[in-house]
Amino acid sequence: MYQTKLAVLLTIFVLPALAFPQGSGVAPPSGDSVATVLNAEALQNDPTSQNPFAVTRTVLGKVTMIGRENRLIVVEGKDRKSYAFRLGDKLRLKAEKGTEFAGKKDILLSDFEAGQFVKLTYIAANKTVTELKMLRALK
Repeated sequence: MYQTKLAVLLTIFVLPALAFPQGSGVAPPSGDSVATVLNAEALQNDPTSQNPFAVTRTVLGKVTMIGRENRLIVVEGKDRKSYAFRLGDKLRLKAEKGTEFAGKKDILLSDFEAGQFVKLTYIAANKTVTELKMLRALK
């Protein structure tokens, strides 16, 4: 009886401790420079860019620059810092209701311009954007 209670208590207290190091995936992006993100060869060869179980994070901010040729986007976050990201090959483009492209089915990257508010979802390991959503304003 004592061994059973001890095993149950051990299980109750040990399992949460094992789950804690997995992280919640909520953290601000690091302040990587544009030059770091421009290292496209390293990013393309990174196996996590195609991993469906990769940790993703989101950033709300205003677009300061979109490089359509080099597939780079720079966003100014709520904290007034600039963050650079690489646009992924399988990038999903969306628009929030109330924006000029809300009813449009096929949104193009050329529809996004500097000065627009966006929410972007990116893979934390290599700063590759997987989803870019146009917003009315920052929330």
